[in-house]
Amino acid sequence: VYQGGIYTAIGTDTVANCFDKRILEVGWECCNIIDGGLIMSDEEGCSSYDAEVIESIIDPFGGSGAPLEFIWMKTTDPSLPIMQWTPIFDATQASYDPGIITETTYFVRCARRQSCIEYLESNAVVKRISRTSAISDSISILDESVCDAEDGRLIIPVSNHNFGPYFVKITFNGNQEMFYGQFVDSVIVIKNLKPGTYTDLIIRNARGCLSDVIEGPFVIEEFDCTSVLGTNTNVTLYPNPATKIINVDYEPTMGDKLVTLEVVDMTGIVITHIKRDVSKLSKVTERINVENVRSGMYYIRIIKRDSIKYIPVEIVN
Repeated sequence: VYQGGIYTAIGTDTVANCFDKRILEVGWECCNIIDGGLIMSDEEGCSSYDAEVIESIIDPFGGSGAPLEFIWMKTTDPSLPIMQWTPIFDATQASYDPGIITETTYFVRCARRQSCIEYLESNAVVKRISRTSAISDSISILDESVCDAEDGRLIIPVSNHNFGPYFVKITFNGNQEMFYGQFVDSVIVIKNLKPGTYTDLIIRNARGCLSDVIEGPFVIEEFDCTSVLGTNTNVTLYPNPATKIINVDYEPTMGDKLVTLEVVDMTGIVITHIKRDVSKLSKVTERINVENVRSGMYYIRIIKRDSIKYIPVEIVN
């Protein structure tokens, strides 16, 4: 069995004492690889960056004879079949340096024995662009007014969770401050905000990628909790902790017409609400069914014509 290459063949006639010489080219027989090998590694950066080399961790193996031949393919749409990916014609080695990445791009190494037709692919590697600018346009203030000196919160919806934790730089009354943003159920929650005006909000993820500037303003006001529902108003909530039912007793004040009671989770999402006309009532008892609410800390929010009150409650189910 000969390897592929150029050979010289000499035939000799011992009777006539002569010989003949021929130059022969012997081709490789296809005995292809059985596995495309393994490449690494995935990477993520902000906006654009100089990506690291995609290294060959395990070279293609199997088969015999002809040397290995490589071609690399890339795409921004990994759902496409490999035949529709774009070939990188100058990438003919086992490893590849993709250079500057400006958009999320996927790479695959294809390999075969030179005498064979079919390529086998490696795993795919992704060089990803991370942007924290994927933030919803609507940033809401959970506590537009707060009882305590540092109890305000901002709720920032995000379209996806990309590499928290998040840090939020925001201008408060003219001074820049940095806050830790807790990620809960597709929103970033900034807690312990003082009453005042907040502007120029910028979000940074754990990889240092920054969002666009969100100008605001976001205003948190302070009020006296003891007078929210009137100085002579009593509000009683029981039991606390609650399991199936929360009872809320309160007394409307002069001029009240509609009062809304809401169960609100720690991110500001309203779980359930009750609205009642209290214009002809001197005392109200509401029974709020929380049997299907998962365990945790919540607020009962009481909303009147010109005031809001929050009462913390623990639900245990």
